[in-house]
Amino acid sequence: MGRAMQNAPFRFAPADWFGFYRERGWQCKQIRYLAEEAERLRRPIPLPLLLKSALKIWGLFLPAQRMRALREFMGYTLLERS
Repeated sequence: MGRAMQNAPFRFAPADWFGFYRERGWQCKQIRYLAEEAERLRRPIPLPLLLKSALKIWGLFLPAQRMRALREFMGYTLLERS
């Protein structure tokens, strides 16, 4: 599938995601972050060992705010009709 999609780039990137959906009658009901969900479900995100090790080491030195930003880098939103 990767080859088939290489000429079909993802071009949907509104400047204000929540505003885009709000204008169309939707609102954010809940945001879930992948790292938190993985911990909650006790199903760690499969990462290469080197990357997993680097993240653990970075966690020792990064300020809490930066670490939180890393943990909230990927997630998904549950939308509901306004």
